Amino acid sequence: MLRARGFTLIELMIVVGIIAVLAGIAIPLYLNYTSQAETSEAFSLASYVKPKVANYFHRYGQFPKDNRAAGLPSARSIIGHYVTSVSVDQGAIDIKFRGKNIAKPLQGQVLTLRPLVVKGSPESPLAWLCGNAVPPKGMVAAGKNRTTLKPDVVPPSCRAPR
Repeated sequence: MLRARGFTLIELMIVVGIIAVLAGIAIPLYLNYTSQAETSEAFSLASYVKPKVANYFHRYGQFPKDNRAAGLPSARSIIGHYVTSVSVDQGAIDIKFRGKNIAKPLQGQVLTLRPLVVKGSPESPLAWLCGNAVPPKGMVAAGKNRTTLKPDVVPPSCRAPR
């Protein structure tokens, strides 16, 4: 007696259904992961700008109004693979992401890093506030927050409390 070997149509459809469910879960998670990985370039470029802003503040007692005042090249000259410009506006660092060839959630979006000053102690070192995060008690953020990134694509330290 010969037995047929192989899978039945039902078994194959069950496997395809399982793969579809797993892909439905994995693809959005992977897109968030790649978006967060691409935002890391923003922090790398900001590490070049932050000391210039801090030095200006400690020297003049106020924040630089723009890149030129901070001693930086123009905003369009500070670029990367995913970042199209880095500008200073009243001490806040606005990082604009490219409009294409980048993860979709980042396209054309802005991430702002704002300097934090201890109330009543301008000699204290500056800290930095990322995105929509809230300043800790006793500190004040300078500049305007222009962050347009969705909370799920920024690192946890940049998220506003829920």
